[in-house]
Amino acid sequence: MPTLTRSPWAAATEAALTASAAALFAVAQALVGTADAVASVGFYFALSAGAFASQGYEIYYTNDYLMIAAWFWAAWLVARRRFASAAAVTFVGAWAKETMLLAVFLVAFQWWRGKAS
Repeated sequence: MPTLTRSPWAAATEAALTASAAALFAVAQALVGTADAVASVGFYFALSAGAFASQGYEIYYTNDYLMIAAWFWAAWLVARRRFASAAAVTFVGAWAKETMLLAVFLVAFQWWRGKAS
């Protein structure tokens, strides 16, 4: 019987997936409630499995999971008017993926609507 080898990136990928799912759950729970938040995370896991099942390089989707986690935590912090913390999360998330810089636009829209000081 062949033995399966575990990738050296597996622990990092699992931690990043857990962080992104927790962030999605926190945002969804605040917006729509616990039951829908659980459903959102289940849907997220299903989409992630389908999207990344054929990928050969784990580091690429590990970065995607980190960026998704940073995006949801930044959105959660902006909704609570914790702009300095959101900026810090955005800075850290930008190291994972450059598209994380879109969180700056989220704060700009809040400022434009008069909700940021």
